[in-house]
Amino acid sequence: AVVAFVADYFAKSSAADVTALVDLYGESVDYYKKGKTGPDVVRQDKAAYFERWPERSYKAAAPTVADLPGGDVKVTIPVDYVVKRAEKSVRGKATFTLLLRPAGGSYRIIGEQSAVLEHK
Repeated sequence: AVVAFVADYFAKSSAADVTALVDLYGESVDYYKKGKTGPDVVRQDKAAYFERWPERSYKAAAPTVADLPGGDVKVTIPVDYVVKRAEKSVRGKATFTLLLRPAGGSYRIIGEQSAVLEHK
């Protein structure tokens, strides 16, 4: 179920489907340097990113999954990415870390961080 959730997350990110992507988040999210925030901040941030990089592709490797106390799950995903706009293209490797909380047979993202490991 975690692997399917991660695949859905990256498919929606590649497609720039902001509404469907934000639906994957919980009501409270520890989101990058913004700290605890809600879906409106996530929506604004994702929309701005998709506008800045209108073409995106992600190739996610197998995630590492760790069960946390209380039932939450920490997922670490190595990703090769390519983002493009007009004449500019950037490719590289990053690691995404998602904290997931079980919710109705699936999950909700309650934490998201990433780190760029290399880019060209």
